[in-house]
Amino acid sequence: MINKTSKVAARSLTAITLIIMIIISCISAVAVNKDVQSTGAVLPEGKFYLIGDMNNWTEADPEYKLTSADGNKYTGTFYLDGGTSGKTYDFKLYSNGSWYSKSNVTFDKGGEVTGLYDNGEDTTNNMKLKVPAGNNEVDITFYREYSGDNRLEVTSKVIGDSNKNLPKGKTYYLTGQMNEWAKADANYKFTVDPKDSNHYTLTFGMYGGKPYSLKLYANYNKVDHYFGKTGGYEIKNNGTYDVTGLEDPVSETSNNITLNLTGGLKSVKVDIYCEYGGTSNCLRFTISDVETPDHGIGNVYTAKSGVINHSESTTELINVKSTFYDYYVDEELQSNRGWRNIQNPNFRTTDNREPYTKFNRAISNYALENSAWKLPLYFGNFYHKGDDYNQYIGFKNLVNDSNTMKGYESIPDMYSSVPGLMDTTLNDSKELVSNGVTVPYFNSSWLVNKGYGTVVHSDFPMRKTTDGNGQDYYEFDSTNGTDNCYFDNYDQAGSGGLTMNYGAGSNYGIYDANSGYGGKGAQNGIGFFPFDRRSDHSNNAYDFGFGMRLDIDFTLGANGKTNGENTVFNFSGDDDLWVYLDGVLVLDMGGDHKQSSGCIDFSTLKTYINNISTKYQKEDLTYKSGTYDVDGSTYGYAADFPKLFSNSTARTGSSKFNNNNVNAHHTLTVFYMERGMIESNLKVGFNFEPISDSLDVNKTVDVTNVNDKLKTAVKNADDFGFAIQENGTDVSNKKYKYSDNGTINNAKTNGNTATLSDGDSASFNSQFTIDNNLTVTEGTPKKTIISNMDTDSLIYLDTKDMSCSWFFNNGAVPAVSFDNGNTFHQMFSYETDGRTIYYYESEKDNSGNNKGFIIGRKDDMGVWNRVRFSAITENTNCINVKAWRSTSTGDISVVDNSDSISKVTKFTLTPPSSGDYTIDTTKSSLIAPYYDTTWALYDVSGTSPDLISTDDTKTSNFQYKNKVNDDLVSTHLRLDYVNTPQVANITVNKSVVDKSGTTITDDTQFDVTLKLDINGDDVYQDYGLTGKISQSSPYTFTGIPVGVKYKVEEHTPSGYKVSYGTTNKNEGTLGNSGATVDVINTVTPASITAGITKTLDRMVYDGSTFQFKLVGLAPTTVGGVTTEDTHLVTDTVSTVVDGNAAFNSIDYSTEGTYLYKITEEPLVDGHDYQTDSSVYIFKVVVAKDNGVLKATGTYYRGTSSQPVDKIIEANNTTNIASFENTSTKAQATVLKVDKVNPDGTVPADAKKLEGAEFTLYKVDADRSKDNMVKVATATTDSNGELTFTDLDIFKSGKNGNGGTKEYQWYYVVETASAEGYTLSTNEQWFSFDGGNYDTTKNCYTHSFVALNTLITVPYAGINYLMQHNFILYGTLVLGLGAICSCGYMLRKRRLGAKAPTNKHGRK
Repeated sequence: MINKTSKVAARSLTAITLIIMIIISCISAVAVNKDVQSTGAVLPEGKFYLIGDMNNWTEADPEYKLTSADGNKYTGTFYLDGGTSGKTYDFKLYSNGSWYSKSNVTFDKGGEVTGLYDNGEDTTNNMKLKVPAGNNEVDITFYREYSGDNRLEVTSKVIGDSNKNLPKGKTYYLTGQMNEWAKADANYKFTVDPKDSNHYTLTFGMYGGKPYSLKLYANYNKVDHYFGKTGGYEIKNNGTYDVTGLEDPVSETSNNITLNLTGGLKSVKVDIYCEYGGTSNCLRFTISDVETPDHGIGNVYTAKSGVINHSESTTELINVKSTFYDYYVDEELQSNRGWRNIQNPNFRTTDNREPYTKFNRAISNYALENSAWKLPLYFGNFYHKGDDYNQYIGFKNLVNDSNTMKGYESIPDMYSSVPGLMDTTLNDSKELVSNGVTVPYFNSSWLVNKGYGTVVHSDFPMRKTTDGNGQDYYEFDSTNGTDNCYFDNYDQAGSGGLTMNYGAGSNYGIYDANSGYGGKGAQNGIGFFPFDRRSDHSNNAYDFGFGMRLDIDFTLGANGKTNGENTVFNFSGDDDLWVYLDGVLVLDMGGDHKQSSGCIDFSTLKTYINNISTKYQKEDLTYKSGTYDVDGSTYGYAADFPKLFSNSTARTGSSKFNNNNVNAHHTLTVFYMERGMIESNLKVGFNFEPISDSLDVNKTVDVTNVNDKLKTAVKNADDFGFAIQENGTDVSNKKYKYSDNGTINNAKTNGNTATLSDGDSASFNSQFTIDNNLTVTEGTPKKTIISNMDTDSLIYLDTKDMSCSWFFNNGAVPAVSFDNGNTFHQMFSYETDGRTIYYYESEKDNSGNNKGFIIGRKDDMGVWNRVRFSAITENTNCINVKAWRSTSTGDISVVDNSDSISKVTKFTLTPPSSGDYTIDTTKSSLIAPYYDTTWALYDVSGTSPDLISTDDTKTSNFQYKNKVNDDLVSTHLRLDYVNTPQVANITVNKSVVDKSGTTITDDTQFDVTLKLDINGDDVYQDYGLTGKISQSSPYTFTGIPVGVKYKVEEHTPSGYKVSYGTTNKNEGTLGNSGATVDVINTVTPASITAGITKTLDRMVYDGSTFQFKLVGLAPTTVGGVTTEDTHLVTDTVSTVVDGNAAFNSIDYSTEGTYLYKITEEPLVDGHDYQTDSSVYIFKVVVAKDNGVLKATGTYYRGTSSQPVDKIIEANNTTNIASFENTSTKAQATVLKVDKVNPDGTVPADAKKLEGAEFTLYKVDADRSKDNMVKVATATTDSNGELTFTDLDIFKSGKNGNGGTKEYQWYYVVETASAEGYTLSTNEQWFSFDGGNYDTTKNCYTHSFVALNTLITVPYAGINYLMQHNFILYGTLVLGLGAICSCGYMLRKRRLGAKAPTNKHGRK
C-alpha cells in the first residue's frame, strides 16, 4: 500500500511535470511567434529613408529620403563612394521609428528581397550593399505592399572614379572670402540641371579689384568636404576657365581657387561637371562684365519754407523737417533724360511692374562693392509666379524675404514686417546702415552724384488734433485722403520755388494702382504719393519709388508721459519703415510688405508691431509674440527698447533709455520707403509736441564728493537764477518749458531770469533768433512765473487756523502728489486777505475727472507728514489746516485726512488772478557762496551731443546756431551748468581721563552725531551723520559742504561725563580747511571694597587687637589672563566691629583683572592669641556692563606656601576673607620625685615617681579655693611626669573680645600617692598672665616639682579582685556553654536516626 508520503511525492512530481510542460509551451509559442515575424508583412504607410553606414545611421536623413507618388512605391537614387578597392555598406530602411531589415541579405551590384521586418535599432541584423571601387549610382525601389508582403529592389552601377569624379546627387555651394567661408550660403548654392544629374550651375556678381579665394563645398555622410585645386588656381580676366581634377583637401584654407579679377562688376557663372572626361571633374568659370546701369542727372532742391495749407480754415498744421528721395525709373536714367522726364509713364499694371531695373542694378553693384551688406532692397513688384527674372542675373541676393518674391524661397505674410534688415544704430553722420555699410537709399551724396535720384529738403505737414483723452495729437493719415501732401511748382525747383502743399479730403487725393495689380474686382484707393499731382495723370499715381526721412525733435514728460498719458508714436503703412530714437533703432518695420502697423511707447519703453518675420531680427531689438493692447490697437509682437542709450553726454551707450530726463532734447529719425509698386499708405502720429530750434538750459548740482547722507539735502539746498541776454540786451517774457521734479510747466522768464534747481531744466523753443549771440549768467534766483493754469480746478491750502508752525521749519513748503506719492510738486502761493494761500491745479484722469491726491511737507530731505485727500469738487476744494500730522524724517507713510488734521470746505476767498502765477524758487543756503561752477555747450542736433565750448565761469557766451552751420539741420543747443559744492572734513578726536584729569587707557568706542544747519535758520538738522570714536580712532566726517554750521554731539553712556575742547569746540562754521572737534570723556570709576570677618574663640569679634593687611601684586598670568600691576597698593585695618572690618575702597578707571593679597598681621605684643595664617587672594575683574565700568571681586583662600596662581586655580572661593582666631592655650607639668635640692632643682639621683595622682582646678584667684571647678585629674608616668594640656588662659567670656580681658587662675593638688609613698600635701596656684610662651608648642607652659618622702603600704582592694575573677568566671561560663551545646547535638543525632519516613520516602 502506498503511504501518505509517497502520495505527496507523486503529486509533487505530477505538478512539476505539468509546470515544465507549460514553460516549454510558452517558449515554443514565443519561438513560433518570432518565426511568424520573420516572414514579413505589408508595412504601414509613412516616409521611408535609407539609414546606415552611408549617413552614420542618422534617422530621417533628408539626403537619403525615398519619394513616392502613390504611397506604396518608393524610389530614390543615391551616390555611394566605393573608394579604391570597393566598400560594403550596412543599411536598413527607416520609417517613423521603425528599422526594417532582413538578416543575411547582401546586395552585390543589385538584387531584391521580400519580408522586411522591424527589428529595432539592433545593428546586427543589417542588410549589406557592396559597391565596387569608384563612384556608384544606386537606385532603390521599395514596395510597401507587394503580394501581401513587402519588397526591396536594389540596382547599382559605377559612374566614375571616386578619386577623380565628384559624387552626384549632393548639394554644392561655393565658399570663400566673398562670404567669409560660410559653409552653406544660399546666395552661393548650385542648382542641379533637371535634365542632367552630372551638371550644376551657379551665377553671381562680384566686384573686381580684390582677390577672393574659394572652394567647392558639400556636406555628405555627415562630413564637410572642401574641394580645391592642388597647388591652387588663379583667374584674373574675363573668359572661360576649366578647373579640373578638384580634390577634397579637408582644409578649407589651402589649395584654393582664386578669383583676382580686374575692373568693375563681373558676372561669374560656375558650372560643375561631376564626371568630366570619364576620369576627372570640372569647375567651369565663365567671367564677363556686368552691365553698368545708365547714370541720370541727380538733383538736390530745397523747397520753400513751410507748407501751403489748402485747408487752412479747417486744419491746423505743424511742420516737421523732412527730406524726400525720388528714385529714378529706367526711362529717367536712359540717355540722361533726368528727373520726371518720362515718355511712357505707365507703371500701373503688371506689364510694367519692374520699372527700376537700372536703379536696382546700381543697388546690386553697390552691395557687391560693399560686400558686408548682405540684404539689398530692390524696387518693383516681384510677386509674380511666371517671371524668371533673367534681367537680374548677377544681382546680389535678389532673392530674399525683404523683396517679397513669389515662388522664391519662403516669404512672410504680405502684411508682415521684416525686422533686422538695418543696424540698430545710425552711423556718426546719422545715416542708415546695414552691417556697417551706409545704405544708398537715404545717402544724398550717392544718389545725386551717381545720378540715381533727386533729393528735396522741405517741411512735412502734421495735422493737429486730439486723441481720445483730449490730449494734443499730431498726425498725417493718407487713408481715404484724410491728409494729402504733394510737391508743386517743379518748374521753379532750381530757383527755390518748389513748394510742399497740404490738402484735407479726397478732392486732394492721388489714387494708387490696385486695380491694375490686384485682379478682378480690385479698386484703386487714395494713397501717399508726394511726387504726384492730381493734374499730372488724372489724379492717378505714377511715382512708386521714393523715400522720406523725418527728423522730429521733441521732449518728454516725467516717466515718458505727456500730461499724464503715455507718450506714443504710431505708424501704419507700407513699405519699409525704420524709426530711430536718438540714433538707436526702436521700431523696425522693414520689408516690402503691405500695410502694417507699429507703435512706440515711451512710458513702457516697448515697441509693438502687428506681425513680423523673425528670420533676420537682431539680438539688441528682439520682438516676441503675444497679444498687446496699446493706445487703442492690438499688436502681435513687442520688443523692449535696446539697451544702447546713455545718460551721459553721449547719446548711445549701453544703458536703458532714460524716459524721466524731463526736458531733455530727443530726436526721432524716421526712414520711410515706398518700393513695391501698386499702393502706398502712410499714417503716422504722436502725442508729444515737436520743437523746431531750441536751447535747453540744464542745472545739475554735482554731489559726487558730498557725503552720501547729505547728497539729497545739498541737491535741494539752493535755487540758481540764469539771467539771459540776446545780443547784449536783457531778454524778457521768454517762454520756456520748466521742468520741476519731473513735471513740465509752461513758464516765462521773470524779467530776464529763469530759475532752476538741481535736476531742473528750461527748454526755450523758438525763443531766440538763429545766429544771434546769447549770454547766460548764473546768479541770484528769482520766483518762477507759471502761466496758462486752469483756475477752475485749483486745490487750495489755507493755513490761517494752523496750530503747528513747525510745518514750515527748515524751509519746508506744501507739496502735492497725484500718483500715490511717487512724484510730488511744490504748491504755488499768493497773498490774499492778509495771509498766504497755497494752491495747485488738479490733475485729471482718463475720463476728465479730478484725481485724488496726497499733500505732504517738502523739505530738503524729501516729503514727509503725508495726508491723503479725495478728489476736489466745486464745494470741497479748500483744505483748512488745523493740526497737521506729525511724523519723523524718513517716514513716508500716508494717512487719510480727518477732522483733527484739516477740514475741507469750499474756497470763498479771492482766487489768484487768471494770468501768471509764481513758484517760490528763491532758496539760498549757507552753501551758496561756495560752489565751483562749470558749464558746457553742446550741439544736440545729431545722434550724439557734440561739444562746442566749455568753461569754469558763471557766464557763458555763444552764438545761437549749431556747431556745423547747416541750414537744413535745426538748431538745437544744450547748455549744462554744473555746480560742485566745495567740501571739507570734520575730524572728531577723543580723550578719556579719570576724575583727576589724567589720561587713562580706555579705547571704548562712543557714538557721535554731526548735525548741520544748511539753510541758515539756526536749526541744526540730524541727517544721519554718525560715527564711532575712541582714543585710538578719531572719526572724520567727510564731504561736508563748506559754509554750513555744524554741531557735534556725543552719545555719552553711563559711566562717563562728556565735555568738549575749549579750542577745538564742538560747533562752528565749516571753512575750506575743515574743522577739528575734541571730545573729552571723564570716566566714572568702578569702585570696590575688600573686607574681612573676624571671630575669636568662635565668637564674633569686636576690638582692635588684631591687624589685617591688603597688598597689591605685581602683574602675573592667571588662567591665560595677564593681571594689572597693583603692587603699589597697601592698606591695613585693625578695628573690627561685630566681626567685620573693611579696607579703604579702591577705584578703577580701566578694565582689567586686579589681584590683591589679604593676610592677618602677627601680634606685636604678647602671645595671648593665635594668629590665623590664612592667605586670601582678592581678584577684582573690572569690565563694562552696558558701557559702565563694574568691579566684581572674588576671594580665594590659600596658604602662605602656595603661589598666587595656584591659590586661584584651586578655586577655593569664599564669600569674604574670614579670619578665625583662638586664645592661646596653656599647659601645666608636674614632676614627681622623692627628693629635691635646696634650690628646688632635681638632683641627678632623685627617683622619679610613677603613679602619683594630681587634680587641677579652676579657681577665682590666687590662693583661693572658692568656686573650684575641676579641670582634670592625671597620674605621673614612668618619668614621674604628668601634663595638663589645652588649658584656657582667660576666664570664660573675658578673653579680650569686646575689651574685657581677665586671666584664669588654676589650683593643682596631689590626690593620690605613688605606690609605696604616702600622699603629699603638695598644692600650687598659678595663671598664665605674663607666663612662659613656648614658641615650639605655640602655647603657654607652667611646671613645678612635687616631693614625696614617706613610705606607705600598698593596698590591693576589691577592684583588683574583681578585675581578675571576672576572667575566671567568664572562662567557666563559656566552658559550660560548650558542654551543653555538645550534649544537645548528640541527642539530636540519635533522634534523627529513628525518625519515621513519610510516604514520599522523606524523613
